[in-house]
Amino acid sequence: MISSIRHKPVLDPEKFRMGVEVIGCGAVGSKIASELGKMGINQVRVSDGDVIEEQNVANQNFAITDVGKPKADALKEWVKRHTGIEYTSVAEFIKEPKTFYPIVFVTTDTMKSRKDIWEQSIRLKPHVRLMIETRMHISEGRVYAVDPCNPEHIKAWESTLRDDADTSDAVDPVCGLPISIGATAAFTASLAVWQLIRWNKYAQGKAPRGPEYETIYSLDPPQFVTRSLGG
Repeated sequence: MISSIRHKPVLDPEKFRMGVEVIGCGAVGSKIASELGKMGINQVRVSDGDVIEEQNVANQNFAITDVGKPKADALKEWVKRHTGIEYTSVAEFIKEPKTFYPIVFVTTDTMKSRKDIWEQSIRLKPHVRLMIETRMHISEGRVYAVDPCNPEHIKAWESTLRDDADTSDAVDPVCGLPISIGATAAFTASLAVWQLIRWNKYAQGKAPRGPEYETIYSLDPPQFVTRSLGG
């Protein structure tokens, strides 16, 4: 028998009035955007200049019939079809300074794009309340929850940045390959969305502290390391 008990949402979309950016609509970004739609968050802008290729279907929230479409536009269609919510889509890469919504998910494919977006449009911008940035490899990844006006957060996060030629850090190197890493992408996206949930609870005074600044994980074997900073 199905229970008739109604549970309160962990993030009430009726009370969540802030807009959300999802920059990068690949393996992680497409799943983050889809989950936000299922949670009822309706002020979301998705951005990506890539076009869907056949191998993307294995690990991203697209169908084989989406091949050839701009990722941002196809993701907007997916959310509308499955949730009834209409996002804003920008089918281009972000290369110039932009005024973002208060919450920004950064899930792009390269470190250079992360650095450029951070320096041009996020760092020390008081209207941006939270940046959630993700990095992923086949079975491991990282999620950062960064206050872009907190000096301790800025220093710590910038110290993690690498050149794209440096393969010592896991930064989405398999997003464009024909490898089924959908489970890892879904896990990373879930961690990222939970950082938003925890940040929101803390901002409303419903939690003693906010999200971890840094979460590093491996799924094979399962291991977690988290780090918190002030703010």
